[in-house]
Amino acid sequence: MKDDNQTQYTMKSEIIFEHESLTLTYYPEASCILETWNGFTSFDLFAELLEEVLKLMVQKGAKNLILDTRLHKGLSPKGQEHGVNRCTLHAKEHGQMLHAIIVPEDVFSKFSVDNFVKKLDKSQLVINAYFKELEDALKWIMEQH
Repeated sequence: MKDDNQTQYTMKSEIIFEHESLTLTYYPEASCILETWNGFTSFDLFAELLEEVLKLMVQKGAKNLILDTRLHKGLSPKGQEHGVNRCTLHAKEHGQMLHAIIVPEDVFSKFSVDNFVKKLDKSQLVINAYFKELEDALKWIMEQH
């Protein structure tokens, strides 16, 4: 059995998608994809990139998401609503999803994430938890398996 501290630093990962606004990293052991968002994302770009995330989740057999918005500059209410609806629909089709959110330092982005999550929390299909570090989010997902 692995030591918890060892698990954090030795988990295998693979970058599966790169865009100037989004990098997707797959963690097979945790059955998850890490979404690392960067900068401001318009609604159209967000909707397009979210479809890529969900498509890759299916292709890789990933059940969970880690949302790292520490470098993201926010998302419109329309984008938030779209994200909630798409994630909930995905979970209805593919099963319950663990959704770990790495909380950003930027107050405006944090406000955007909080609004997004308040809407998601109403669904039992998407289970949310909040973290300051990626390692803690990965550990939480591994403990839920």
